[in-house]
Order: sequence, then C-alpha cells, then structure tokens
Amino acid sequence: MGHRAPTVQRLRIGASEDGVISALSHEVVTQTSTVKEFVEQAAVPARAMYTSPHSFTGHRVVALDVPSPSWMRAPGEASGMYALESAMDELAGAVGVDPVELRLRNEPDAEPDSGKPFSSRGLADCLREGARRFGWRAATPAGRPPRRGPAVGHGVASATYPVLLSPCKASAHAGPDGRYTVRVDATDIGTGARTVLAQIAAEALGVPLDAVRVELGSSVLPDAPVAGGSSGTGSWGWAVHKACTALRETLADRSGALPSEGVTAEADTEEETGEDSPYARHAFGAHFAEVRVDTVTGEVRVSRLLGVYAAGRILNSRTARSQFIGGMTMASAWR
Repeated sequence: MGHRAPTVQRLRIGASEDGVISALSHEVVTQTSTVKEFVEQAAVPARAMYTSPHSFTGHRVVALDVPSPSWMRAPGEASGMYALESAMDELAGAVGVDPVELRLRNEPDAEPDSGKPFSSRGLADCLREGARRFGWRAATPAGRPPRRGPAVGHGVASATYPVLLSPCKASAHAGPDGRYTVRVDATDIGTGARTVLAQIAAEALGVPLDAVRVELGSSVLPDAPVAGGSSGTGSWGWAVHKACTALRETLADRSGALPSEGVTAEADTEEETGEDSPYARHAFGAHFAEVRVDTVTGEVRVSRLLGVYAAGRILNSRTARSQFIGGMTMASAWR
C-alpha cells in the first residue's frame, strides 16, 4: 500500500506581451517516510513542455514519520502538470491570449531540458484537433455568475508522460502441432497485457492470433519488469517481439517436421534498453472540459470531457481507449 505524497509547489513564468515564455521556474517541496525515500517528480514535466530559454526546476524532500508514499496513477507528473497548466492559464489571462493559442505559441523545437530532438511531438495536433472537436471558442473575460442556476466554464490542459523502458526477458516456443507459446513474467492487472502481447507475437511470427498462447504472471517464467510507469507494453513487448523474431528466423532455416519437444528461442533486451537514446521520447495529449457549478448548492458536475492523445503506435484501440477513459475519469473525480 502507498499514497500520493502531498506537494507544495511554486511556479513562476516570465513572458513577453505576446505570451512567449522567456523564463520558467518550478520548485517542489514534498515528503517521504523515514524508512524509504520516494520523491514525487512533480517538476519534471516543466522540463519538456514549453519553450523556455531560462529554466529552473527543483525538488526538496523531507523524511517524516508517515507511511511510505508510492506510485499513484501517473506519479508526480499528475500533480506537477496540474500546477503547471494552472499557471499557463493564469499567464493566458494576464497577457490576454487564448489558452489554446498560448500553448501553441510556446511549442519548442527540441526538448528544452536536454536539447535533444523529439522522437515525435504531437501536442500541437492534439490541441488543434481537440479544439475543433470540442467546439472551443476563444476565451473571453469571465462575467459574474448567475444568481441562480448553473455557472458553466470551459477549460483546457496539456498532458505528457515520458517513454520508460526496462530490461526484460522472454521466450517463444513453436510446437509440432503448429501452435506457439510465448512466456514472460509480465503482470496483467486488467489492462489487456495478454491480448496485446499475443498480438505482438502473432505479427512477429507471421501466424494467426489464435495460434499463439501467452503465459505470464509466474516467477518461473523469464524475468520481466513491473506493470507501471506506462512501460509494460513497451518493455515486455520488445522482448516478446525479439524472441518471436528469433524463433521465426530459426524456423525459416529448418526443413522438415519439428522435433517432438518443439523449438524455443529466448531474448533479453538488457543491452538495447541500456543504450542512451538520441531522442527525447514523450507521449502528449490535450484535455478539454466543460464544468457546471450550481450557484445555489455549490455542486460541481463535469458535463463534457474530451481527451486527444499522441501516444505512438496504438496496438489495440479498445484497450487503449479504456486506459484513456479510466485516466480521465479518475482525474475528474480526484480534482
């Protein structure tokens, strides 16, 4: 068990009159326990989101007599992005620029923190397409809310999460009956890992999906990293793809029937995942919300919520959509 550690965040943004950012500072104070250090990386997204020639991010953590914090859905990035995007909205109001346009004006050519080119960066497309689908109109100064009935507000916020990959092992087995078994100690926590890994294996092997069986969730299987940090599919899938590709090449060099014990190929991605990428790798997205507040009772209702994401190659649209909806729903209830 764990919990999301509270944070105290200070954000300062300097910009010209047209809203182009010239300096950004994001400082975070948070807590951990006396038995285990866990730090919410709340200021990390500020290093990749918007152009800023002069930037400073910092985290300070104090050990207290509290239970150990741990991962919550989107670790420190969630609370950090909430603070950053709130500050961007305040900047939009201060310079009189529409919040969507402000974000577009501050699109960086490369990752501000590292200077590396982005492997892909679809934030601008997410903002434009989201604004079109949502029916976003240029923001106007807020008037006084009605004396009775609902007050309606619209909001927008960007989203990001880094591409994380961990070393993984996997094996692929071809049986004499024409069926294939993929083994990896992955964990399916309800996100469809079995389905997606079977898809990856079938494509790499060049066989129908129903010819592949996936075994996972046991310590006797090849070692695999945890299901977390949005890294499961990438980490496990890389090893599965590598093992299945090796098996397919082995089978291509053979002739005649397979032996009774079948043929197995193994893979380990420790070397590949340990290499430094020349690119800054992130997924991006944009959220648009319509919120109604009853001016008499104070009740808050989210009447419309739209998410548009640039998350790389989607392996299974149904499971991916479920993940997006789940994250948006949890965020709406949490906030």
